[in-house]
Amino acid sequence: MIKDFYIFYNIISSLSIFIYGFQDSRKSYTLSCILESCLILFKARQLLNPLIGIIFYYNTFISNIIELFYKAAFLSLYPDIKVQVLYTLINLHAIKIFYSRLNIIISALEINQRNLNTKQILDLMAVRQDNSPIPLYIYIIKYIFREICMEQQAVHTGFNYYIFKNKVLDSNLTPAQLELLK
Repeated sequence: MIKDFYIFYNIISSLSIFIYGFQDSRKSYTLSCILESCLILFKARQLLNPLIGIIFYYNTFISNIIELFYKAAFLSLYPDIKVQVLYTLINLHAIKIFYSRLNIIISALEINQRNLNTKQILDLMAVRQDNSPIPLYIYIIKYIFREICMEQQAVHTGFNYYIFKNKVLDSNLTPAQLELLK
């Protein structure tokens, strides 16, 4: 049995890393160690140009109760490392409170409407794209999309979320149906 197991890698060149594994298999810890090696200056080795790290982390945060910091957030304890967390507007206030003990900038993750298309918006709305049954009000939403697409093609403009939102609000959907679209 191997008592001490180390992985060495060259951080001089750029790299992309995918870390995957079972729950509680220390993926976050592994990533934190890699980031420390790439971002923090140590006397043991020479790192002329510390790198920039970006982490895409998916978490089903659905309440105001958070049990654990994401381990990479502790990099903010090093004064030379700036950590910024981009989070959706949902629960942004709770995230700001949660990370307030660390030196972290919390900002809203907002998507520019110019980068959206019909499929992406339906994905954001969690509308299935297969042939499974969908609620009637989604047919109304799809009709609005078709109408907007034809208008955009006529005047050669990109998607405008505010036009879409106003058309949805003017579509005589019930308050319960509109609530599902928020």
